[in-house]
This record gives sequence, C-alpha cells and structure tokens, in this order.
Amino acid sequence: MHPDQIDTGELTEIYKYISYKLVNLGFELRSEGTYQTKQIYLDGTTNPVGAIQYEGSNDFEKKLPTIVNLRFNRKNIPNQWKEWIEKEDRQHRQILKIVVTHKFEKFDNQTKNYIDDLCDSLKSSEKI
Repeated sequence: MHPDQIDTGELTEIYKYISYKLVNLGFELRSEGTYQTKQIYLDGTTNPVGAIQYEGSNDFEKKLPTIVNLRFNRKNIPNQWKEWIEKEDRQHRQILKIVVTHKFEKFDNQTKNYIDDLCDSLKSSEKI
C-alpha cells in the first residue's frame, strides 16, 4: 500500500501537507514499497536527503500511527540546511547523531507554520 492511501485522520493531513510542500520545492518523493515512509531526494541524487514517516505502529490494521516524522540525513544535506535546521531552537526538532528529526502529532496552525517556515528555509537554499 502506498503512503498516500493511508487514512489516519489528522496525521494523514500532516503527511500529505509535508509531501505537497516538498514536491512544490522540487524534491522527488519515493515510497519504494513501504506504506509508512516516503524517501526525499534532491534532483539528480542517488542518496535520500531525508524521509517522511508514520511512527507508532508497525501494523495499521491493529493500531494507527501516532506521529509523523520528517527527518533529514545530516550527511546528505547541504551545509546551509544544517546551519538553519540545527541552529534554530525548534519545538518539534531533535538533533541526533545521523539525522535531524521533526515530529508532529496534531495538525494545527502552529504545526502548519512550522512546516511552512522549514520549507521556506529549504527553498532559499542554492541546492534546490
């Protein structure tokens, strides 16, 4: 099943909104056979720069996911992104050794504005 076919209510709205914003910025999204994750690619790259993923369940028929995770692979993103993503004090962000994650549980104005700000900063990058 493709991630766009899942209906988890509010989480699906977050997932689709992030997907829409990234595609409009020129990213390529691939599901590669999983119903929980879309890999994020820059044009012409072979390694994903990140992913959008449902979290909180491995079997949606038994339990729906509880979080949407937007993550960026620190070794595959441009330095300009790292500076912005890691410097700003962000509510939804967590910096880990390999990835920078942004986790969302509800789709309200604060979440929408956060996603918009994040995408605006990526748009200003010379890599897109």
